[in-house]
Amino acid sequence: MQRRSRLFIITDRVTRKSYLIDAGADVSVVPASFADIKRGPSTYKLYAANDTEIHLLGKLHLLPDLKNRRLLDGVTLLSAKGRLTNQTANGLRIVNGSSPYRCILAEFPEVTKPLTASTKTRHNVVHRIITNGNPVVAKARRLDPPKYAAAKKEFEYMLEQGVCRPSKSQYTNRLRMVPKNATCYWRRCGDYRQLNRTAKPD
Repeated sequence: MQRRSRLFIITDRVTRKSYLIDAGADVSVVPASFADIKRGPSTYKLYAANDTEIHLLGKLHLLPDLKNRRLLDGVTLLSAKGRLTNQTANGLRIVNGSSPYRCILAEFPEVTKPLTASTKTRHNVVHRIITNGNPVVAKARRLDPPKYAAAKKEFEYMLEQGVCRPSKSQYTNRLRMVPKNATCYWRRCGDYRQLNRTAKPD
């Protein structure tokens, strides 16, 4: 098995079905569940290698992590372990091959691919927040276990992606965890009211 394989397999623990994940494809598809079928078709469409239109019932925000051999849910930050493979896979595209805009999008691949902080910037523009007075400080407070676990996973994910980094700044803001879409998922929200009162307008 080659170490540079872009394919790996995820096995469903409930149904014991295995799914082939192609990290080099624009997207991957999985069979619809009964709940997906009841929900009805989605407006999101894909195109096969022969430009045949594929109708979908929904979409998920799943991120393949080949280095750690896992599939990461970008919403819940839950992950599932997989194994690398050298099987062949048919490519799927999010742009119709006969579309007049295909050549333009191929020239700018960053438009259709997710942006990560590991990408080097091509400019020297930086943003500064100029404040007046002493640094804004918020006292540390304990989060209940579900909120703490969700916040920890979120920050670990952002550290891995290079979105944030450890800081020794004297400025601290309160972290609030709010439920997302009335579900058991939590979303992080920063309380920047005190910082905004001391910051100079742009």
